[in-house]
Amino acid sequence: MMVSINFNDEETAMLNFYAEEKNISIQEAVKKAVRNAAYLAKLDRADEQIRNGQVVVKTMEELEAMAE
Repeated sequence: MMVSINFNDEETAMLNFYAEEKNISIQEAVKKAVRNAAYLAKLDRADEQIRNGQVVVKTMEELEAMAE
């Protein structure tokens, strides 16, 4: 699968700086940026679920009872 990502000048400079600081290739810096973006999106979805009340709350006693 091929993915095309367009970076503006500021993003390109940031990726170059990060790659140089970490002594990694630009490709590795881009992969890390993509993984980070996916993780942040996952956190955003979780935050939205919490705000919408789409969570299950259990006390420690309830969890221990479930384990028995």
